[in-house]
Amino acid sequence: MDDCLSNKPPKVREMTSTVFLRSPEMAHVRTLLGSSFIDLLPLSTFLLKRNHSLRLCSTAAAIKRNQEENVKALPTLPVQPLEQMLEKYVKSIMPFVNSSELHNTKRLVENFCKDKGNGIKLQELLNERARNTENWLSDWWLNVAYLEYRNPVVVYSSPGLVWPKKYLETQKQQLNFTTRLIKSALNFNELIENNNLPQEIMGKNTKLCMSQYNKLFTTCRIPDTPRDRLALPDENNPSQHIIVIYNNHFFSVPVFVKGTREQLSHEQILGMLQDIVATASDEPGVPVGVLTTWDRDNWAKAYKELQKHPVNRASLEAIEKSLFVVCLEKPLTKGGGYNYDTRCSLLLLHGFGSKGNVGNRWYDKTLQFVVGAEGDGIGIAYEHSAAEGGPIGMLSDHILDETSTIIDIGEVNTSSLNIKKLEFHITNSVETYIRQAEEAVDRICNDLDVYSWVFPKFGKELLKTLNVSPDSFIQVAIQLAFFKIHNHPGAQYESGSLRRYLYGRTDTIRSCSVEVVNMCETLCNSLGGTSAKAEVVREAINAHKNYANDVINGCGVDRHLLALKLLAKEHNIDDGQLFTDPAFQRSTHFQLSTSNVPMKKNGMMVYGPLVENGYACCYNPRPKTINFGMSAWASCKTTRLVSFKEALESSLEEMRFYLTGMRSKF
Repeated sequence: MDDCLSNKPPKVREMTSTVFLRSPEMAHVRTLLGSSFIDLLPLSTFLLKRNHSLRLCSTAAAIKRNQEENVKALPTLPVQPLEQMLEKYVKSIMPFVNSSELHNTKRLVENFCKDKGNGIKLQELLNERARNTENWLSDWWLNVAYLEYRNPVVVYSSPGLVWPKKYLETQKQQLNFTTRLIKSALNFNELIENNNLPQEIMGKNTKLCMSQYNKLFTTCRIPDTPRDRLALPDENNPSQHIIVIYNNHFFSVPVFVKGTREQLSHEQILGMLQDIVATASDEPGVPVGVLTTWDRDNWAKAYKELQKHPVNRASLEAIEKSLFVVCLEKPLTKGGGYNYDTRCSLLLLHGFGSKGNVGNRWYDKTLQFVVGAEGDGIGIAYEHSAAEGGPIGMLSDHILDETSTIIDIGEVNTSSLNIKKLEFHITNSVETYIRQAEEAVDRICNDLDVYSWVFPKFGKELLKTLNVSPDSFIQVAIQLAFFKIHNHPGAQYESGSLRRYLYGRTDTIRSCSVEVVNMCETLCNSLGGTSAKAEVVREAINAHKNYANDVINGCGVDRHLLALKLLAKEHNIDDGQLFTDPAFQRSTHFQLSTSNVPMKKNGMMVYGPLVENGYACCYNPRPKTINFGMSAWASCKTTRLVSFKEALESSLEEMRFYLTGMRSKF
């Protein structure tokens, strides 16, 4: 039985064995369930930490398996008792209410839970759904958190994952690396297709659900109203091609021997890339790809207009049915005012808008590899309706391992291969849509402040010697930084993986707790001596670790609340004002959207903030350093990104001092 569902106190696990990645998910749900319902949808995904605590099962018997049987053997997502969940909820709102407001929330919760009350009815409906489905959350989550989302996927939903710099000084080196990237991605896809992908294990023997890997390649999001659609792989007719975009020109590129799953050689693929670069016009193509950056309702309207012409239908179908997209970049003329990490982050996140490379993209594709000229800005811009960050992280490490050295590829021969340039018939209406989409994405780009940087003083190795979870330590430091510059706590989330359950996605770790606020007040107001401060720091870290343990064991708060809210709407049952309560509104207005994004290689992720007056803070704990990708909206009068960065630096050092007694200047 899961710890948080038993009568025993929850077992606190070392959080270095499980890490969490946020991806901006779904503010659109405000329109469905009220202005603060977005808070129910903490926008994160999950990356797997490759260490002794979370590993791959590598025996031959484990590798060669029937994947579907393995998936079905997993437990189903539990439903925790209503009273237990609401008790946790009440504690989680305490940092954001006064005594009178807390009393009112407790009254609402008591009425909601009373015998034969509406809360009991909704809980019974949820239990019934859990009994009759393989996962009571997954379909809801896909539709409400992703496909019904009407904001653009760019910045709001699709993160940019920046890989380590490659020194590609010539276009020849760029094409060589791209060829090897393509081949490595095909190798990974082959592992998936042949059920040879190693089973992921958390801790000593907890298997994780592998079903998301089956949707990683070929899947494409298609705009529609009121809900988008996902075009999924056809197992009976697997894709034979990829899409390469160069200078806004789209090409369908075969990657298998026709009618087989035998991959084309490095030499053949490189030859096709060379042909594309040689034959593509020096004049940029019509930036049709920019339409994928538009809000979903307008993009759906433009998509229907495009579909009217058979040439466009054929081109769209080729993109949607491709295994993945590769964006070959030309040198950028923008981004010179940023440091290298920030410039690459922006290139992956939005391509610097219409005056940059945003037309050289198709943001609806789950997998979109970007290869910047001269090695600047290499990585993945991914649409993650179909999968969390775990599969993306595993794929990234696989590719980076296989492309770690630059190797010249031999003589090329493409005489028998059929590259197809995709054409688009552009009507006056579509031309207008493209111009409007460019204006819209430029507004987003111009309003987004991004700062990517490396904290050099220490990393996870030192934190482990202090017997603290690196993830929990950093989470608490982020809250302390916010408190220092705003003088009040901010609602903060991190996403915890539910992949130990069949078809599991995520639930929210509410990182701002009573214990964390107590630490912030103690440190910021210089209350008590060094030993007292060290004690409150450890209490705050342990509170985060305990809550995270509950979440990954299926006993979080937010997805349960989401289920009750959706059921109340579906069955026209009064929710007892629980979700219009100011306490709920404040505790779910996430001013801090945070993600732990570990990679074996030296990479970082960036995405946009969740709310107008908030920050996004993504981090990759390295052995001796910590990579940070941060953002805020420039138009907000209260957020200060550079000040937040500086406060975070001092908070990390200050907390380290109180745990070690060895103070460096902060």
